[in-house]
Amino acid sequence: MTLGSTPQPADVVAELGLAFPYTFQKSDPRPWWLADLATSSSIVFPTSFANKSAVKIMDTVGPSAFGTSHSFAGVNLGLDYAGRVFVVYVFAQGKPSAAVPSQVLMSNWTVAGLGPDGGGSYGFFFRSGGSGSTVFCGALSAPFIVSGTSGTISFNTSMATQCSVVVVSTPRITNDALGGFTGADNQSTSVTVNNTAVSNGILMAGTVRNIAETITMTGVTKQTEFSHVSGYQCAWGVTYPTSAGAVSVTASGATSTREAIESSTWG
Repeated sequence: MTLGSTPQPADVVAELGLAFPYTFQKSDPRPWWLADLATSSSIVFPTSFANKSAVKIMDTVGPSAFGTSHSFAGVNLGLDYAGRVFVVYVFAQGKPSAAVPSQVLMSNWTVAGLGPDGGGSYGFFFRSGGSGSTVFCGALSAPFIVSGTSGTISFNTSMATQCSVVVVSTPRITNDALGGFTGADNQSTSVTVNNTAVSNGILMAGTVRNIAETITMTGVTKQTEFSHVSGYQCAWGVTYPTSAGAVSVTASGATSTREAIESSTWG
């Protein structure tokens, strides 16, 4: 959840997934990360933690140049701390007009020189135009465990496209994607993806549409969206803590168009 305007110490500890009572000390910088503060700064209750969230977007970068090799230097990874996990979302937008892909794969995917932790989604969930169309909407994600406050994200795609990247950081993930990575595509005003969540877990979803208009995501409690490539709109959303059982996320827009969505659930 996102903390309210007047959180108390017990609320902060719970948001970080820790046990109360808890001693705030700079050898464990997670509270400073949550407060968006350097460890040299003082924490003040409740203002330092007002409206903060333990699932944070650290950076949104893109687009890459149209092609099969994609690299983003100097990506912000935020304050380093023990137990930090990143979930990196990639949105592919556009294709060569002659291409009619049956699959589009990722390879050589690294963050700060390291590959995905425990596997991930290496083929885009996508919706594509046919021959003569340059439309391609693809989404995928994978977890990474790396150190440092910034780094380069690089990967190759099996088809030429442009890509945008969203980097999410959280200390709350203790297992790899428990419900797996699921995706869906459609040519309509909405697309829905289904998954399975665990109690007190996290649900994330990323979507891309072939029109630059507002995306409304239902099934998530926090959402951000952006447009890096002309004629495309991307969005990412999260909800936590989840209840155990079936979950779904729907992304909608005013205009019927090609769209794709991917979701992952975590414990």
